[in-house]
Amino acid sequence: MGEALLDTSREEVKNKKKTYAMKIHGDGVVELGEKIEHVNKVKFLGSYVTDDGYSGNDIKIRIGQAKSVTNNMDDVWKSKELGTKLKVSLAKPLVWSVALYACETWTIKKQLEGMINAFEVWL
Repeated sequence: MGEALLDTSREEVKNKKKTYAMKIHGDGVVELGEKIEHVNKVKFLGSYVTDDGYSGNDIKIRIGQAKSVTNNMDDVWKSKELGTKLKVSLAKPLVWSVALYACETWTIKKQLEGMINAFEVWL
């Protein structure tokens, strides 16, 4: 199986303008026929993955986007015609889906967990 991986790593880069490399641990140069540009962060699944693993900026962006969605739905939240159960059931797919999109890539620390909890209380 290792031989198959080595064979694919020797393939030529198809689109050199869109190909980047990011080192997580260690040193070295990535070459696929030629040197590949190194970057400190990569956008993956709509979320930024950084070489140091810090997710704070991405979490702040997601919380800001979710707050924007919440504020845009002000008429819904203030409506007396809609019940509380319906409002809560609307918040899950409309607000939380924006806040938690691509959360699989986040590295959560205590401070960042506190930010997410504070947003939950705010909502």
